[in-house]
Amino acid sequence: MTRFTMTAAALLMATSMAARADVQSIEVEADLTALENIEAAQVWTSISDDLETEIAERLVSKIGENGASIEVQINSVELANSFTQAIGVADSKLIGDVEIDAPGLFNKIDYTLTVSAEQAVAYYPDGTQTADLTMGSEVYYQAMLDAFADNVVAKFDE
Repeated sequence: MTRFTMTAAALLMATSMAARADVQSIEVEADLTALENIEAAQVWTSISDDLETEIAERLVSKIGENGASIEVQINSVELANSFTQAIGVADSKLIGDVEIDAPGLFNKIDYTLTVSAEQAVAYYPDGTQTADLTMGSEVYYQAMLDAFADNVVAKFDE
């Protein structure tokens, strides 16, 4: 009986992973009213398209007709003001609700992902002087997108 249970559990896990092997659709939406300040709304106007592109680029080899759908709803972008960033206490965060829905039973994952400016530092190009970055910096923006997209893809691949 125990052996059957272990085999069934292993089969369920294998089925779950196989079901998420392909991606059928990726959709990212951002409610600009969720932006915490006017400056953030001006700088991050194309975040939906840009984040969708970043996730798709990472999963391009897994695009298929009968795969999973990935939906991201950005619900808050908090960008620290330039003064806060200049003294190295960036409170900036990119927060979104992520839903990965693959065909089959038990293949739906829902979670809230928060990426902080501190986590994004790992995505800065070599030699980047963090003190020189502003919230409008392309390096800063790209690092936040990269950190978020990598986390979504990692969860998809689990």
